[in-house]
Amino acid sequence: MGVYYTDKIKIPPRGIVIKGADMNINNTEDLSKLKLSDLFEAIASERKPVPIYKDGKEIEPHHFSRLGEISYSDAVIVLNINKELRERFIEEYPEYGPSVAKAGDVVKFGSYIQNGENKDSIEWIVLARDRNSLKLVSKYGLDCKTYNDVYENITWEDSTLRKWLNSEFVEEAFSKEEKMMIPYTSVKIDDLDNIYANHGNNTSDKVFLLSATEAKLYFESDKARQCKATKYAVAHGAYENSENGNCWYWLRTPGWAPMAYCQTNVKDKGDISLVGDSVEHTDNAVRPAIWVGID
Repeated sequence: MGVYYTDKIKIPPRGIVIKGADMNINNTEDLSKLKLSDLFEAIASERKPVPIYKDGKEIEPHHFSRLGEISYSDAVIVLNINKELRERFIEEYPEYGPSVAKAGDVVKFGSYIQNGENKDSIEWIVLARDRNSLKLVSKYGLDCKTYNDVYENITWEDSTLRKWLNSEFVEEAFSKEEKMMIPYTSVKIDDLDNIYANHGNNTSDKVFLLSATEAKLYFESDKARQCKATKYAVAHGAYENSENGNCWYWLRTPGWAPMAYCQTNVKDKGDISLVGDSVEHTDNAVRPAIWVGID
């Protein structure tokens, strides 16, 4: 599964089968017989795919059926591997052309238990775009964890939360293909001239938390910074304000409290607490951030 937006063909997440021709997508002559209208109908329809069998065996998905039917997945493959057909298709049907995600958009990527027993797609807010990558932060607080399991002077580099995000969370939230789309990112320390904190070292992570500086940079107001926790996170201890329904969530910047092992966080009104909470507090939600490739 890819992100909601791609730089290839923008397609609804459903498949169908329509009348077409007996052909192989690897055969140039067969591809030349394809009608754009057939591809459009295959992509735009909301009917479910119909399995095609030949000699009692299901035909490979990269072959069109000799019975004269072309599947949704076949159409997607064709448009994403054949530049000439793709350009002609986008010219004829511009509504299915490339869609470039911008800051503030919400995309779907990965899945996690949120409001029931089954996993739901994770919604992410686009923070920035760098060429063919998007910087994302989860729209909701997805879980509830301590920043560190032990009350001690700890850095992001050595925290148990960082270890959990880059091991258990990654394995639970993303498929093998999705994990390949998430690069290791250089995560820099954010000291904010804090003379009290142990800042640690830069790290290389697939999943990370926003720093206090990033939380100010990407959200223009306290209101924009506010976040609600999922039912799953609340059930696991995340604080939920009874009036506005918002949660508290961790940032990776060290807290400013002298002689106390604290970590910065965002409060339910969206304000950033530079003093923060003790690292072993059990009521802060986790709002993961990632970079994901969309090429």
